[in-house]
Amino acid sequence: METILGEMLDSVLVIPFQKDLTSRIASISESYAEVIDRDGVEDCVLSFLCGETNTNLRSYIIEQYLEQFSEDIKLPPIVYQILSQYVVYILINDEQYDDTDRMIYSLIVRNTMVICKNSFNKLLASKFLPLLYPFSDLCRETRNRIQQCSEKQLTPYIFEHDSFEEMGVTIDEDHFDEVKQLAQQAAKLEYQELIANIQNKGIEDPFVLAYYASHILVNTPGWKYVDPNPVKTIMNILPTGRKKMKVKNIRSKLRDSEWYSGYGASSKSSLLIKFIEGANITDEIGELQLSDLEFAIFMYYEFYLEELIID
Repeated sequence: METILGEMLDSVLVIPFQKDLTSRIASISESYAEVIDRDGVEDCVLSFLCGETNTNLRSYIIEQYLEQFSEDIKLPPIVYQILSQYVVYILINDEQYDDTDRMIYSLIVRNTMVICKNSFNKLLASKFLPLLYPFSDLCRETRNRIQQCSEKQLTPYIFEHDSFEEMGVTIDEDHFDEVKQLAQQAAKLEYQELIANIQNKGIEDPFVLAYYASHILVNTPGWKYVDPNPVKTIMNILPTGRKKMKVKNIRSKLRDSEWYSGYGASSKSSLLIKFIEGANITDEIGELQLSDLEFAIFMYYEFYLEELIID
């Protein structure tokens, strides 16, 4: 991991750090990754993507450096932005951390990227960003798999009876795989019905449809991993001709629509939800121009992250 930090720093510094200094701040940053919560991760992401000051990380680095090496340290603001990115890189790519947490952190990066839509090439250490946000989809694909069950004890007989008592069966752990398989298969069928129901609503405005579809697709299914490819699903729901509009104008459309329902977001990375709800978000969000498909995808992942946080 230390080598990664060296590469990140070399991409933004004219004069590279000495290896011993890089090693020291890498070690302290790695220990910071072990103690922060989601709120701290969001501060890190806002630092390296939006340039916000990460006060907590800065204080931690200064205090730990003095404690461990008996020296004061003074680093340029740009270095703290890189250290913020390094912390998030560790939390997403190090397998010692919980997969659900890694998925959440990956989504935080993905969602905050909306603010960088037109300035990706200007971001610090940008070549490392593609390594931060695919994990959420990889995790989804893994958890989308139907439970395997080789020995079925319920399905062959349940159609002919009205109760487990009549079947002479007491449900226990031996039946878990079969019941879970049946539940997942049912969820898949219900999800297809949900998609058809959205398509049959007759919502003509593509941006209203984008918001409504993304909200319903996330919040209705009981199985959060039922859709292995939500982007493909959204593309099949929206009309083929793409339209573009500034987010501030999309907000006006939504707020006047019967299909709009308010949503209280918890994550700092849910920038579109917060802007639509009228929160005090940077005007830059309102000026962003998105296609209906882009808007739907961004909204889907913001809603999805919020649902994961609730659990």
